[in-house]
Amino acid sequence: LRLWESGRPCPPPSTVEGPDPRIASAEANMAIQEELNPRLSALVPSSATGPMECQELMALDFRAHYFSAFVHVPSYTSWLLDADLASTYRYERRALQLLQWGEPTRRPWRLKCPSHLLWLDHLDAVFPDARFVMTHRDPTDVMVSVADVYQEVGHQFSRELDLHYIGRLNADQWVDGMNRLRAFRDA
Repeated sequence: LRLWESGRPCPPPSTVEGPDPRIASAEANMAIQEELNPRLSALVPSSATGPMECQELMALDFRAHYFSAFVHVPSYTSWLLDADLASTYRYERRALQLLQWGEPTRRPWRLKCPSHLLWLDHLDAVFPDARFVMTHRDPTDVMVSVADVYQEVGHQFSRELDLHYIGRLNADQWVDGMNRLRAFRDA
């Protein structure tokens, strides 16, 4: 999934003549982001035509882990952890089919999204032919990195952030994600 496709999967790229205007739009948005928050751009390096997490596709079904970085709404975050994401993954599958529609050859999708750890059972049910690649990083490095990203994103939406909440939120969610991953592997 490329960045320019992730938030705007319509129309199918095969139906667009010439350069897809969503690429230029994504590049312009990235330039604004770089100007407004160069630190966030450095923390999450990307390009308009490069790979992007599935968060924006998931957000189109209002079930995305990244909403917790935008605002402090513990009730949503708590609800999301136990939510049924089957509809979210079905929507994502349809969006990916739409993005691939009309292409001369089918290609396997390579999706990246660390928060999938929280809902592997739902993802597997909707994408039964999926193959999982698990990267392994030092958890302390990951927690610092994620907390930095949440802080930078949060500052775009609020002048006051509860950094202790951000730390607890991420530590708790990623411990839960790792426990769910282990249970998924065992099953």
